[in-house]
Amino acid sequence: MKEIFLRNLSLKVIAFVAAFFVWLGVVNAANPVITVTRDVEVKITNEEVLEKSNLTYEVVGKNTATVSCRARTRDASRIRAEDFYVYADLSDMYDVTGAIPVYVEVTDNANLIQGTPTVTPGVIKVQTEPLQTKQFTLKAITSGTVESGYETGEIKLDPKTAVVKGPQSLVGQISSVGVAINVDGAAQDLNGTAKPGFYDANGNAMTMSEQVQIEGGDVAYSVDILRLKEVPLNFIVAGNVAAGYEYAGAEATVATVTIAGESSALESVSEIRIQNPALNVEGATGNVKTTVDLRDYLPSGVSLSGMDNTEISVTLKVEQLQTQRVTVPASQVSLTGENSAYDYSVNSGLVTVQVQGLAEDLARLTQKELTLSADVSGADAGVHAVSVDVSLSADFADRMEVLSASPLSVTVRSRNAQAPQTTAAETAASTDAAEGDTGSDTTAEGGTTGT
Repeated sequence: MKEIFLRNLSLKVIAFVAAFFVWLGVVNAANPVITVTRDVEVKITNEEVLEKSNLTYEVVGKNTATVSCRARTRDASRIRAEDFYVYADLSDMYDVTGAIPVYVEVTDNANLIQGTPTVTPGVIKVQTEPLQTKQFTLKAITSGTVESGYETGEIKLDPKTAVVKGPQSLVGQISSVGVAINVDGAAQDLNGTAKPGFYDANGNAMTMSEQVQIEGGDVAYSVDILRLKEVPLNFIVAGNVAAGYEYAGAEATVATVTIAGESSALESVSEIRIQNPALNVEGATGNVKTTVDLRDYLPSGVSLSGMDNTEISVTLKVEQLQTQRVTVPASQVSLTGENSAYDYSVNSGLVTVQVQGLAEDLARLTQKELTLSADVSGADAGVHAVSVDVSLSADFADRMEVLSASPLSVTVRSRNAQAPQTTAAETAASTDAAEGDTGSDTTAEGGTTGT
């Protein structure tokens, strides 16, 4: 069988090609009429007929039809789907079945078409449902991140509402209508226009049928881009605590806040000053607690950033004063008011200083924070118990008070006379006076007692 097929193969190929060209010549010479078909979209007309009845429609099945026409063979390739206008008029709808006749018109190349075109199927079916019109408040849907040190402020939309019209079943799926605005990298106010879109209950964008329309055009928007600044809170406290107590400062749930506003508004803001009648410690013997709303103390044009709740709790700390005794070697006391006619010497011993303040401050107090001096300007030759003046370093001067200091034993000798003979009893008495305690209680160095 194979040998028969391959025998005289070249002659067979030549014969086939010759036959094709003969057939082509016959066709071109005869140019017979053939049937041409094209698939064309069906246009729905007179939609206002249903809108007047507050109805809308949806095509059941395909919305295309097949147009058939007769044309010469050589003209068939020139006939396009765009040469036909296929439509269904809603005013012709049969209410019972929803069937509408389909019509076809030739819009171009009519000279190539023989006879009248036909369309299949001859009817198209639609399903009607109530038409819903619903008004939505437009929302701004921002995306992206503004430049570091800034945040988005007020967003204005014009118009503020949008009217949506469409099939009830589709409009009911819409949770909101919004305008998408990209603020990525913004460091200044934004302005522009955008087309509103549909969003579901989770804030996700929705793609709706063309039957659902938003009345009106694009929406104009403006976005304020605000600068951020961190500032401390300053609580202005009134009143005097009870005797033996001291106001120890304010504690709040936040110590600093981030504010937002135009650069010009933030320039002069270095703190948020909070002055409220509730911030009062008059006669207090314990902590005073209250609540304040930070929004009440913001300057004009300034808002809080990153705070869901602007109310904060404030505790005004009131603590009982404590006393502490600090002993300092007598050698560390400096003498003032010395007379060149005398020699002065500080007898060995300790000076006891009694200080009153808050426990936390007293715990940090050391000898280094005390400066002791004794004025010997009125002392003549002999052994004297000189009063001692005590001053505190700058870190402690405003936080505590020196209650007393034991006197200092100083021996004064005349340079032009024989040194006075001091009896053992006099020396002992002077030393005892210098080392004596000013109160009835005694404590070890650094000890603390109540008032």
